[in-house]
Amino acid sequence: MKTAANLTIKSVQAEAGHYVVQGLATTRDRDMALDIVEPLGAEVTLPLPLLLEHDRARPVGQVVQAQAAANGISFTAHIPKVQEAGIVRERIMEVVHSLMHGLLRGTSIGFQPLEDEPLPGGGRRFKRWRWFELSIVSVPCNPFAAVASVKSLEHGHPASRTAPARHSVPLLQRQGD
Repeated sequence: MKTAANLTIKSVQAEAGHYVVQGLATTRDRDMALDIVEPLGAEVTLPLPLLLEHDRARPVGQVVQAQAAANGISFTAHIPKVQEAGIVRERIMEVVHSLMHGLLRGTSIGFQPLEDEPLPGGGRRFKRWRWFELSIVSVPCNPFAAVASVKSLEHGHPASRTAPARHSVPLLQRQGD
């Protein structure tokens, strides 16, 4: 199962060998598939893969922190700074540049439903679900989730793109914590 959301870039900076991406993975709003994914119903083991367009063959980083509240799940992900020339560096730079320039604006969660019910008018309410990946996508299903920031350093100066954050939510714990 997949659901997606819009991405709003706040800034781009690099820290300790990686780019830091922050934003909303999902919200409680009904998405374009008419579904509602309850943020407080998430079960997650961190870190989890950060993918490009849900393609398991194109990982770009890891989600290292997630915070849940009734209105949404915020996240922090790390994208490695790859120094060696090659396909991985090209993929990473494509994603980072696409985020910085607003070409990629969506996030999408990959999940397994654990408890759900039908909604009036179609769609489903996912009350409990196992979150197994987050993707950066070009066409989101949930128009309200957003990346709030991507952090990077270019030529010794922070490069940034700013937009308002939408939600603040409490930390999700790893399963078993």
